[in-house]
Amino acid sequence: MKKFVIYLLIFLVLSLLTALTVCQLNKQNQSQAKIVTKTAVIQSVDQVREEVKKKQEAYKDPKWATLRFSDFKNAGRIYMQYDQKEDQTYVWVQLNNLQNPDNKNFHLYLIDEQAKDEVQKTIDLGKLYFDKDNTVWSYYVFPEKGNFYHYLKAQIRVEGENVVLLEANFNKELL
Repeated sequence: MKKFVIYLLIFLVLSLLTALTVCQLNKQNQSQAKIVTKTAVIQSVDQVREEVKKKQEAYKDPKWATLRFSDFKNAGRIYMQYDQKEDQTYVWVQLNNLQNPDNKNFHLYLIDEQAKDEVQKTIDLGKLYFDKDNTVWSYYVFPEKGNFYHYLKAQIRVEGENVVLLEANFNKELL
């Protein structure tokens, strides 16, 4: 019985230390710089699709912009919504007109054209996910409202190449 109590105490102390460390790291990440990173870690296209559908049902009037090719052909939309209750900003993408025959990785970027520092000018939100119907899904969570709304331009680029495949501009008056 004594061994059990000792092991239980050790486990509780280690759990408490781990929780304190994680909380401290999260606090540092949110307050160190203007740029905040995504907090949602997506493992599969099914998870992404489910999260996007939940947000589309929860927010009936999110801010959105049309993602277009260079010839202005419509490819889909990017949405964003700040949730005051949860103090988080959600971003999701749904593209219905993007083919990927070479199985390349596409990344979503947010661009702040007013930023003077190159590091804070662009946020890479990571890769886009293709489902079996070739629909593209993407979902991200930003802690707090922060300066997210400075990023009024969104771009989708091919990984490893500096070629802008799709671009969207949010209307400043919407934000």
